[in-house]
Amino acid sequence: MIKLKDILNEVANVDINQIASTLAFKPVTKQKLVYKYIDGGKPGSMPPMTYTKSTVQQPVVTITTDGKETQNTADVGDIIFSGATGENYVIKAAKLPKLYTGNVGGDIYPEQSPRQVALYTGEPVTFKAPWGEDMIIKPGDYLVKDPANTGYYRIAKVEFEKTYNSLWLN
Repeated sequence: MIKLKDILNEVANVDINQIASTLAFKPVTKQKLVYKYIDGGKPGSMPPMTYTKSTVQQPVVTITTDGKETQNTADVGDIIFSGATGENYVIKAAKLPKLYTGNVGGDIYPEQSPRQVALYTGEPVTFKAPWGEDMIIKPGDYLVKDPANTGYYRIAKVEFEKTYNSLWLN
């Protein structure tokens, strides 16, 4: 029996630019969801739709509804989010004003400029995310062009449907 781990080892760290060149990207906006601040929040224990400011350098593992997606490091001052399904992710402090509106410590919302997004239908592969760590993409997930043009990242199907407006309505 072939295991997913074996398949991933065979297709690890593919050239995501080559895959992206075959996809149809469309402009999609995020839903205007509210993220509530939690003082002293800890990755892995924050409720969905919350965020905290990192007070120490720490690893943040992103686990979506279908398993581990990637890992990143939050530096002091970076923002750690708990998304719609409780998945944790890091936004570097310098990038926060470009991606979210509101002030840290109060309610913040996703910035409403369109992101370029494509539905992925290929085999599961891993690639390097803009922050330098491995990231997996699976059939039915979405590939997003990083707004800063530093690469691509994945949004898992369930998390995409809970946080973005429909790809097909744009």
